[in-house]
Amino acid sequence: MSYIHESMLINAGSETVSIDDLSIGDMVSGWNIITGVVELTEVTNIIIADSSTNYKVNDFIISEDQLLLDLSMGVYSINPSTGFNAYTTDEYTPNQLIVGYVMFRTDGTRETINSIVAHAGTHRSYTICTNLTNFFADNKLVASNTQWIRA
Repeated sequence: MSYIHESMLINAGSETVSIDDLSIGDMVSGWNIITGVVELTEVTNIIIADSSTNYKVNDFIISEDQLLLDLSMGVYSINPSTGFNAYTTDEYTPNQLIVGYVMFRTDGTRETINSIVAHAGTHRSYTICTNLTNFFADNKLVASNTQWIRA
């Protein structure tokens, strides 16, 4: 399962929300690939767990299998083989996330990855599911774990 560190806030329109303040049915920011715009999308599931395979990508802390998305829904993971297994395989094919990759942000700007380093320890982390199958956390576009949406 792919996770985002609990300290990473979820974008919800013009506000940011802690995972502890989010509920199923709340609206968060996501990317609509059909219309090409950031819009509010409903939270359909929330999963909180401990994660021990975390990496700090610039200042963004994610598990090694969390997928980051670009505008065309191309997917990138620190460990593509585990990222591939964590997601529905007919929907995503992860590429290796490397220094130099450019992350899409909610405000339309881009952020270049300058560093990827292990974040030691076991940390409380989360994932959420949305109707758009993605959401913004800490202003970065990430994939929802779609196997939970289809369950």
